[in-house]
Amino acid sequence: MLRYSYWYCVYVIMVSMILAAITMLLVTWGAITEVRFALGFGIFLLAFCMLLEFIGAIVILVYGVEESDILTSDLKEVFFKLIYRMDYDSRANRILKIVQEYVSFEFFKDVFNFDNLEEKKFKVKCCGANGSEDYITALKPVPMECRDQVDGGEFAYGCAQQFAWWLEPWSALLAGVCFGFILIHIGQAVLTSKVMKQIRKYDQAYTYEN
Repeated sequence: MLRYSYWYCVYVIMVSMILAAITMLLVTWGAITEVRFALGFGIFLLAFCMLLEFIGAIVILVYGVEESDILTSDLKEVFFKLIYRMDYDSRANRILKIVQEYVSFEFFKDVFNFDNLEEKKFKVKCCGANGSEDYITALKPVPMECRDQVDGGEFAYGCAQQFAWWLEPWSALLAGVCFGFILIHIGQAVLTSKVMKQIRKYDQAYTYEN
């Protein structure tokens, strides 16, 4: 199984964005200095950026949704490692505390009262990878961050599923940004090719006059 597939998708998109920025500098320099080779190579790099962005957007939509078994499996593996390292790794212990105490998922639910039926917003917090049983399986006490500070009850949801819920809208946003950049790159490639044609005509006219 491909490990940490979601994060690899993010890395591919990051590389494509950096490459796109470098390409824009190259194309700008080529247009200012009227170097057709730089413009032509810039079009090639734009096409390569579009390919990377398209692949990144498609794959992140496959792996970056709540229903993705690979994403939830990767997240569970991360949280299991943090749980087993929490006793001797202060960083792992701190990450678990922050996630379980401060990360929450908001959802809306219809609530009936004596006056009417209204929609209220609830916050759900998480514990472990699948729940408090992860700590019990690892022979560790369930931390206070896994309990409600008012009634003392343990949080029912695991943090792996919680993070999958949280990542899904961001995955859609990132994929939308990628497709937006693809459209921009198409326009840039067309404009660059027109600039190359104008430079070629200018060079031919200059050669003919001399």
